[in-house]
Amino acid sequence: EESFATSLEALVNNYFVPLKDFPQLKEKKKNDLFSNVKEILQLSKDLTIKLKYQLIDWQDLESRKIGYTFEKIVIPALHNYKEYCACYDIGMTVLQENKFDDPKTPLAIFLKKCQESQSGLLDIGAYLIMPVQRLTRYKLFFEELKKVTDNEHVDYKSVIFVLEKISEVA
Repeated sequence: EESFATSLEALVNNYFVPLKDFPQLKEKKKNDLFSNVKEILQLSKDLTIKLKYQLIDWQDLESRKIGYTFEKIVIPALHNYKEYCACYDIGMTVLQENKFDDPKTPLAIFLKKCQESQSGLLDIGAYLIMPVQRLTRYKLFFEELKKVTDNEHVDYKSVIFVLEKISEVA
């Protein structure tokens, strides 16, 4: 989760923020491109903090409540992921319309400069797909967690609940 939050921060800091100063792309198109990625970033940061807190008491079996943590943080915010996924294709259309993959276009030149501003940055498309992929990863994680969680464990019902809710969206 921490890696996901770091990646979203890279998207926001190295593409979203600089594109505010790119006049060739209208504000509406910028909003279409990034949708609500900042809300998802905040959600991921909050989740990371809560999960790290749980690791502190990992030896105490009763405090291992990953399902409960997701139930309280992620499930109420699933609408953010739904919104992002619904807008993802629109964002990709914005990039295609502006020929972001043609190295001679203003947007492509600008995005290349953004990518080169910091070593190790992925291209914008690699970052924009991450929230879409995240739901599938959550689902796979909870399918595995369900398999290894005893039916009597204090977190079992939460694991089942979270898996059901994420499966509805993913």
